[in-house]
Amino acid sequence: MAKKLGIDLGSASLGWFIREEEQIINNGVITFSTGMILGTGGYSSPTKDRREARSKRRLIQARKYRKIELLKILVEYEYVPLSKEELEVWSKYKKGLPRKFPETNNFLKWIACDFTYLKNGIKHKNPYEIRVNSIDNKLSKHEFGRALYHLVQRRGYKDIGERDNETETQIKRREDGENGDSGFQTAMHKESNRTIAEALNNDFEK
Repeated sequence: MAKKLGIDLGSASLGWFIREEEQIINNGVITFSTGMILGTGGYSSPTKDRREARSKRRLIQARKYRKIELLKILVEYEYVPLSKEELEVWSKYKKGLPRKFPETNNFLKWIACDFTYLKNGIKHKNPYEIRVNSIDNKLSKHEFGRALYHLVQRRGYKDIGERDNETETQIKRREDGENGDSGFQTAMHKESNRTIAEALNNDFEK
């Protein structure tokens, strides 16, 4: 008579039985360690923790490379007080030499939105102020470069189809005839802001 093996797999156990026709002739359970790690938020898989750590490293690396690629263009067209050689110390690996972020005096001032190293250059409070100034006024090349760098630094993405708790609340408010504006929409309508940078700049002190 043919025998059949049945297996029930669990996260910390394996149940089994052997059946011959309609009769179970043997069975048992094997238990083993789950491999899960107990943390402050409960149990989690080591592979999940490694995957999340790897994702964070890749995100940081992607941001770094994004800034480097923009700086290459800004250097080429003289939109930043930085030389190609100074940028390569940070962007290119050379055996035996550490990769170091540029720390020349004018570049650090450029990062800090201080353009006093230029003729008639001024110091801005923050990059948002530069971006707001660009709406009505012409920027210097270095100011424009700094505004672009800030956009790359603060670049973000949210899936247009994503629905979180805040989105669900806004939809329900609209259905009930209440104000269901998002934080972005509220900021734009407040004080008739023309861009999100203007809204953030107006609330910067807060």
